[in-house]
Amino acid sequence: MRPPRGAQARRAGAGRPKRPPPDDEPLKRPRRPLGLGPKLPLARDPGPLFPDDEPPMPDLPP
Repeated sequence: MRPPRGAQARRAGAGRPKRPPPDDEPLKRPRRPLGLGPKLPLARDPGPLFPDDEPPMPDLPP
């Protein structure tokens, strides 16, 4: 007797279980070829947090 096909198989949950992805591949992330760079342009470096003419805190006296 042949195994059921179509809606019967889906309803019964029959069939081979889905093959798990290999361990070296992350889940649900397409592999991108190397050398293309990031998808989004990187944000430009904002520079130093405090400009040179404005120190973060005045020096405390000893």
